[in-house]
Parts: sequence; C-alpha cells; structure tokens
Amino acid sequence: MITHVVLFRWTGEPEKQSRHLAEALPQMMREVGGIAGYEFGSDLGRLGDGYHAALLVRLQDEDALRRYEQHPAHHRVIDERVNPALDGLAIVQFAS
Repeated sequence: MITHVVLFRWTGEPEKQSRHLAEALPQMMREVGGIAGYEFGSDLGRLGDGYHAALLVRLQDEDALRRYEQHPAHHRVIDERVNPALDGLAIVQFAS
C-alpha cells in the first residue's frame, strides 16, 4: 500500500478553496481507479499559519501511484481547482 499526502496553502478564502477542491475529488477518484481510499479535510486552525487543507490518498501499489499521477482526471483537477488558488504545497508518499 502506498500513502500519498498533499498539504495545500490557499490564496484568498481558504474554506471556499477547500470546498471547491472537495467537490471534484469523488469523481476524480472514480475515474483514476486503483485507489483504496482517500480523505480530505480543512485545517482546524489550532496551530497557527500552516497549511489550510490536506489530502490523503491510499493506493494499491506504486503502479497505481504512477497511474494516479499521470491520469488526465488528476491533471484536470490540479489545473482547474488547485493551481489557480495555490499559495503553497507539500507532498509526501510512503509505503504503508
């Protein structure tokens, strides 16, 4: 199992940007396939100015991770929902 974690820092209104991304995730995950599960949520704001939201995706294996990274649906969400409002990003992947 591979766990893919993305932290987002938004420009503008963080709650609005997070909702905008969250609306697109179910369809993207269905289109990509090979995904064992995912979670997305907004920061509770308790620890100061860090990142505004996090996405955790569990994938079957490294081949599924490559398909996810290269899939047109993934790129569409990045281009349309992430990049226009992105101020900062952190990504980590690990075997779990």
